[in-house]
Amino acid sequence: MTRHTSPPVAIVVPPTLTAARVAEIRKEAESDAELFGSMVVDDEDSYTIADSCLTIAVNRRDALVAARKDFLAPVKAEVNRVEALVRTATKVDDVTVLHLKREIGAFRVAQAQAQEDARRLAQDAAREGDADTLHTALAIADSAAEAPTGRATCRFVWRVKRIAEDLLPSEYFVPDRARIDAEAKAWGGGEDPPVIPGVVFERVAQIGVRR
Repeated sequence: MTRHTSPPVAIVVPPTLTAARVAEIRKEAESDAELFGSMVVDDEDSYTIADSCLTIAVNRRDALVAARKDFLAPVKAEVNRVEALVRTATKVDDVTVLHLKREIGAFRVAQAQAQEDARRLAQDAAREGDADTLHTALAIADSAAEAPTGRATCRFVWRVKRIAEDLLPSEYFVPDRARIDAEAKAWGGGEDPPVIPGVVFERVAQIGVRR
């Protein structure tokens, strides 16, 4: 077991970030990481030392994050202003693009469906020996197979429209992890775990730090 003496807690980060200061802070953190990373908590004394080390690491991290936030605040304000201006202009085209894509897509789906229908009709006509219908159907199918001239591309995919849950195989049902986690959180940290059939819980400690 490695023993350590309790180090001081004071951490100071200047409000103006510089590469040199951040490098210095990182060097301090790396040095502490070598020391703190070998600690073992197995009695009250080592617990007290570990608690002090935890406070040092958290305070240093929080101070650096706060300095970064202050440093970037005016930059983010300007970024937000520009993004808002651009968003008001692009929103108009977004609506137009969505409409045109929907219309073009609907046309291509109808075209593909017309091709499939014509080929099925041609197959039926061939089986029945109806030459006129066969030639007409093949002509329609060939015409529908030609992609319209333009720069828009098209790729057909399948999308879920609705689900009949009573017909789904069991392998498509997954545990609702978010709901299970929510129930476990609401249960609290008492001696007995929550009771959910099929779920095994373990007791863990969530450690916070008082600044």
